[in-house]
Formats: sequence, C-alpha cells, structure tokens
Amino acid sequence: MFAKVLIVDDEKDFLDIMAERIATRGVDVSTASSAEDALKMVRTGSYDAVIMDLMMPEMDGFKALKLLKESRPDISVRRMTDISGRDSLSSFNALKPSISGIIKSMMTA
Repeated sequence: MFAKVLIVDDEKDFLDIMAERIATRGVDVSTASSAEDALKMVRTGSYDAVIMDLMMPEMDGFKALKLLKESRPDISVRRMTDISGRDSLSSFNALKPSISGIIKSMMTA
C-alpha cells in the first residue's frame, strides 16, 4: 500500500471521485489537473506513487511519464486511460518497457 499518492487527470469530476475513493483507504492523496502541475509537485513533494491519465491536453501522460521517470526513477507510476486508435497504441507500445501497470478508465468522452 502506498502512503502518499498523486492523481493526475484533466477531468475534474473523475479526479475528485478517484481521490475520494483512494483516500477512504487511508492513503494521503494529492491531485493535479495537468501534467505540468504534476511534474512540479513531484519535484517539490514526496510521493510514493503517481496515478496519471495518459490522454491530456498540452502535455500528455506519455511525455510526462518520460520526464517524471528522468527526475524520479524510483517512483511508482500507474497509468489510466481510454486508449483507442493506432497513434495512442503506438505511443503506448513505445513506452511499454518503462510501464509498471495500467488502469483502463471506464469513463467515456
């Protein structure tokens, strides 16, 4: 079990639900609504794990994952997304060696 988790998603309603559900398990939860904010928080804070949406505007989770792992290779990262389409799958496969888990979001656009 992780003691301190950062959840990153650009969909506020989903972010709030995830944070609430995880917090009920006694986990200290922080949230970020963009990859840029998450990277700043990870650089200045102490997190055991990050749960990150892969498909976000401005900087997607794929790029954020790469930058996050460069600055904090020890941090556990779990991705969540609704992957569809060849471009998304190609990006996912390119990062597969560094992926330690994936949560597929059941949310629809």
